[in-house]
Amino acid sequence: MSSLRRQLLAWLVPVFAAVALVAALATYFSFGHTVNWFMDQQVRALVEAQMEGNALLAPLDEYQLREKGAIAIQVWEDGALVATSAPMLRMSRQVQEGFHDVEADGEPWRVYVSRSGARTLQGLQSLSFREHVIRGQALSSGVPILLLIPVTALLIWWVVLHVMRRVENLSSAAAERDAHNLKPLPDEQAPTEIQPLVRAVNRLLARLESAFDAQRRFVQDAAHELRTPLAALSLQLENVRARSTDSELERQVDVLGTGVARMKRLVDQLLRLARQDAPATERKESRLDICAILRETVAELLSLAERRRIDLGYRCIAHRSHSETLTKSAACCRTSSTTHCATRRRAARSRSSWKKQ
Repeated sequence: MSSLRRQLLAWLVPVFAAVALVAALATYFSFGHTVNWFMDQQVRALVEAQMEGNALLAPLDEYQLREKGAIAIQVWEDGALVATSAPMLRMSRQVQEGFHDVEADGEPWRVYVSRSGARTLQGLQSLSFREHVIRGQALSSGVPILLLIPVTALLIWWVVLHVMRRVENLSSAAAERDAHNLKPLPDEQAPTEIQPLVRAVNRLLARLESAFDAQRRFVQDAAHELRTPLAALSLQLENVRARSTDSELERQVDVLGTGVARMKRLVDQLLRLARQDAPATERKESRLDICAILRETVAELLSLAERRRIDLGYRCIAHRSHSETLTKSAACCRTSSTTHCATRRRAARSRSSWKKQ
C-alpha cells in the first residue's frame, strides 16, 4: 500500500520542475527578443550619430568588447578602413545595409551597416555578450521556482500530516467501537472527501445496533416466556412426587426434575447474558412493572412454597413517590394456621428477600 504523502510528492515535484523549465524557456525566448531589439536600437542610434557628427572614436579593449558588450565603430571610405574603435577586430566591410549576423575571429557579432555616398559605417556588438545576458535572466527566473520545490515538498508533507491526523483520530474512534458501544463516528472534523465513507460506516453501525437490540430482545422475551412454564412444570413435578407411591415413578420424576432445573439454569444464564450485553446508557426516569416482577418471583418460588405447604399469592397496588421508588404490598397466608402476614418489599429487593425466606 503506497503512502499518500509519497504519491503527492511523486506527482507534484516533477510538475514543479516542469514549470520551472517552462518558465526558464519562456523567459529565454521572450527576454531574448526584447534584449536583441533594445540593443539593436542602441547600435543603430550610435552609428547614425557617428554618421552625422563624425566624432573621434574612443579605442576599446578586448574586455570591453566581449565582457561588457561595448559597441565598436568602423569607418570605411572607398572600400578602405580609415578609422575603427576596435583595431584588434578583423571585420570585413558588409555590402548590404541593415543588420547582419557575422562571424569574425571565431566569434559571432551583430553588425549594423549604414552607407552615405562613398562612406560606410559599421556598428558591431558581440552576440556572445547578448547570449550571456539572456541566459542569466532566464536562469534568474527559473532558479526561484526550482528552489520552491523543497519548500513545497515540506509544505505538502505538513498539510498531509495535518489532514491524516484527523483521519487517524477517526480510526481510533472506530477501533473503540464494539458490541457495547456502537455510537456513530464523529464526521464534523473529517475531510470532505472522507465524510461519505464515515456516513456509510455510521449507517452500518446503526444497522448493527438494531440487530443486536433485536437479538437481546428476543433472548430476553424468550427467557421470560420460558420461566413461568418451567416454574409451573416444577410445581407439577413436586405434586406428582408428593402423591406418588411408586419408586420407579419417583425416579422418573427426579430425572425429569433434574432436566427442568437444568433448563431453568439455562434460562437464567440467557437472562444474565442479555443484561450483560445491553449497552451502558445513562440512568433515566422510567416506570417499572412491579406486578410483572412479583409474578415472576412468585412463579420461581411456587415449588418451594408447595414443599412447605404454603398457599402463595400476591395482591399489588403500584404507586409512585417523589423519591422515584415503586413499592408493592403483598399478602401471604399459611393454609395450616390462621396466621396472616403482610409484607412490603421494594422492587429491587423482592427476589433476594423471597429467596432468603
